[in-house]
Amino acid sequence: MDMKTGWYITIVFLLLPIPIIYFLSKVNNEVVCNPDFRVLDGDTFYISNVKYRIFGIDALELNEQKDYVLKKVSNNTTCLKFYAELAKKFLEEELSKGCVKIENKMVDKYNRILAKVYICNNNTCYDIGKYMVEQGLALSFLEYYKEEEELARSNNIGLWSCKS
Repeated sequence: MDMKTGWYITIVFLLLPIPIIYFLSKVNNEVVCNPDFRVLDGDTFYISNVKYRIFGIDALELNEQKDYVLKKVSNNTTCLKFYAELAKKFLEEELSKGCVKIENKMVDKYNRILAKVYICNNNTCYDIGKYMVEQGLALSFLEYYKEEEELARSNNIGLWSCKS
């Protein structure tokens, strides 16, 4: 590679994040009422062709469960699949109720926008990720909703009721 090509590659990689940062700042804290959405699973959805992942949670997979879920929660895959489908249905129902507020955090390696998502009705909003962990519809990702996860686990709520 010659010197000129090397400089072009360097410039492209330095400028590549600018459109992503601009896009994130432009839609941050956006409130969308009656959004055109499509839910992929319990923590990932599209609004107007933009792919979002709910920040701070990990919902169960609709197909094959991750190894850490089988070890941490249960190896009862039938029960886990039930809660994966329930989480997806719940997210669909909540997104269809009214307004959605999105607080963008970052873009992940799959080019999804990681965002805190709030469902808003009658001037009141709630954190859907936190609620899903409290109801045993999702796991806390890292330490974000650890207290809520521990409470759901100790009370055998939702996916925590799946026994091996």
